[in-house]
Amino acid sequence: MANTSQSINRPSLEAPSSSKGIRKGLRANVRLITELTRFELILNLTRSRFGWSWWFIDPLVMIGVFGIFKRIVLGADRYQPYFLFIGCALLSWKFFSTALARSAMLLRAREPLIKAFPFPTWVLPCTLVLEQLVFFIAGILTLIAVALAIGQPLGIELIQVIPLIGFTTILTLGSVLLCSTMGVFAIDLSQYINHFIRIVWFLSPGMYGTDLIVQRFGEGSWPHRIFLLNPLALVFEGFRSVLYSPQWIPLSHWLTLSVVSLLTLLVGGSVYRHYNRRLIKHF
Repeated sequence: MANTSQSINRPSLEAPSSSKGIRKGLRANVRLITELTRFELILNLTRSRFGWSWWFIDPLVMIGVFGIFKRIVLGADRYQPYFLFIGCALLSWKFFSTALARSAMLLRAREPLIKAFPFPTWVLPCTLVLEQLVFFIAGILTLIAVALAIGQPLGIELIQVIPLIGFTTILTLGSVLLCSTMGVFAIDLSQYINHFIRIVWFLSPGMYGTDLIVQRFGEGSWPHRIFLLNPLALVFEGFRSVLYSPQWIPLSHWLTLSVVSLLTLLVGGSVYRHYNRRLIKHF
């Protein structure tokens, strides 16, 4: 407890403004972020009778439900095995959407803590993303284990999962920083964010693939190009390229994903830093 208090009273209260500042800020507050993330994970464990095993059971149940729905409603002639196809999108989607939905009320929910202790508030969005990242990694490991169990030919291409997780985390963190800032000034944001999330899901290739867009509009057409600018489409198709139809992801895909993810982080971080001084005063 003493260590945590010492970390909270560190002088680096300003949100970092550059990549160097981000690295310095993370090093200065790594203990605080670690302790807060550990606390949230332990709290999550106490809410489930299954304990940590639920981190691996939950993705199986979620993927199974979608698999049954597809077989009954849409038939079983496309995207086989479908549970692997949908799992590549569903796990990354849950990571992104859960963090984004919770971020709308993140700072308001921590108002007493923010007012009581002088600590950099940007560690709260980081803690939220890291907590969800643990669940995301557990789900990906579960999906890989299932893929191997059914004989999916996973090879050296599997190493691409690591940078895919990294870019998904960067994209999520940038979105969470932006949404958590807006949530302070727009109290009703939490009521609308879930509707926004649902719209984004159906506009992303979650239950279907980009091949349907190509089939309808043609490869390289402007609807196809715009569709691929959706960062979640890049994430979904990236994981499918590794786990569903193992292959090396094209360099153009990596470049687009990296630019979009880093740009999202830059925008989210800049907005958060701009309003950082006003957050406490606005409560």
